[in-house]
Amino acid sequence: MVETQNFSELKFPKRIPVYYALLFAVTILNALLTLEFFKIISFSEIFSTFIKPVPLLVALLMASLLTVFYKISIKKIKAYDGSSESAKKVNKTIKILELVTIAIAVLNGPFLGFLILNLQRKRN
Repeated sequence: MVETQNFSELKFPKRIPVYYALLFAVTILNALLTLEFFKIISFSEIFSTFIKPVPLLVALLMASLLTVFYKISIKKIKAYDGSSESAKKVNKTIKILELVTIAIAVLNGPFLGFLILNLQRKRN
């Protein structure tokens, strides 16, 4: 029988949260570069849109919610104690983390592009 280790003391590599954040940043950057590449909107217009209070607050709120969601998920994963009931809870947590992460990352880029275009249209 394999001895189980204490998962509450498990240290995740420091680069994992960086990769998690980059997952969202890359989709945003891709949307912005695509809009600029096809000359739909310029970088100066994108910048002027995002220095306004509402888009800035929305971005901060989303970043905060994703950070809290990630930390809660990691805390639940570290709560694994070796029992089958705990394994079910951890597997469910991982499944939810994967689903939410993929859904937000996939929807993030197109949503951002649509938001910028609508904000620009209202301005013009």
